[in-house]
Amino acid sequence: MREKLGEELYRLFRRNFPFVIRKEQTARSLLSNPENQVFESRREDGRLNGACVLHEGTVYLLCVDEDSRRRGIGSSLLEQAETFLREKGEATIHIGAGEDYLTPGVPTAVMPFSQPLWEEALPKELLKEDFTGFFHKRGYSHSWGEGNCFDLIAELSEVDLNKIGLEKRFEGIAFRFGVPEDLPQVLFCVQDAEEEFLPFYQPLSLYEESSNTRALLAVREGEVLGAVLVSTEGEGENTGSIGCTAVASRHQGQGVAKRLVAEGTAYLKERGLAKSFIGYTYSGLQRLYGPAGYRIYCYYDMAQKELLN
Repeated sequence: MREKLGEELYRLFRRNFPFVIRKEQTARSLLSNPENQVFESRREDGRLNGACVLHEGTVYLLCVDEDSRRRGIGSSLLEQAETFLREKGEATIHIGAGEDYLTPGVPTAVMPFSQPLWEEALPKELLKEDFTGFFHKRGYSHSWGEGNCFDLIAELSEVDLNKIGLEKRFEGIAFRFGVPEDLPQVLFCVQDAEEEFLPFYQPLSLYEESSNTRALLAVREGEVLGAVLVSTEGEGENTGSIGCTAVASRHQGQGVAKRLVAEGTAYLKERGLAKSFIGYTYSGLQRLYGPAGYRIYCYYDMAQKELLN
């Protein structure tokens, strides 16, 4: 029974959020989690046409098929989730990200906090529907203060490698993939630069040639100056990714991070991939990834609501 419901939820998710870039295996696993609380709406013939998937205090999914909207179904499903949490004594309900996520927040074409960012490449499905308005009318608000959360995407066929800094040589710096012997230095560098990235750089597989995800390094005279993770298996089909860019503090401000991003993006293009996707990023990082051809693909309203007021 749980497997059948998980399949129904996955199909509902894909029907209503075709633009969301997330691995099928990840989405199926999240929606089939036996610890989820699922509130359902079904047609007379029994077909699932709406659902709210709640995991602890986070709504992983709330959606209603387009031909069933504006009938109060979504409101009822959300109210059921809120009541469930309130009766458990939970103070807050979050939309999107908890232990994991399908999307980090409510997908939207409008940045929650107005600020100058970067070029956009918003999908047409996102432009035709204001998902955030539904939540704001029901007492939810963006919880990131003056920051925006968004995805970035690069159409690699449009990326001109001659315009992203590859022709500029960094004297004495080699850009290469790491090998096992580099691991201690990489961890030292990453801990100094971005300690929160440390767990992502620890797997030995990142330093093996056969791995789909590898650590690309900037090295000078045996010293690791910085690193970026490069994956040929991203969230979408024929899509790679880069991320967790880290440069040791004393080498920051010299363009090393942007060059690592450019090198990683060039590698994905050379491997014949169509896109490079960076998910769940935030204000400021567009200045690092944008020059290499990345554009904002989707904004997220990090919506939450206090339940016990």
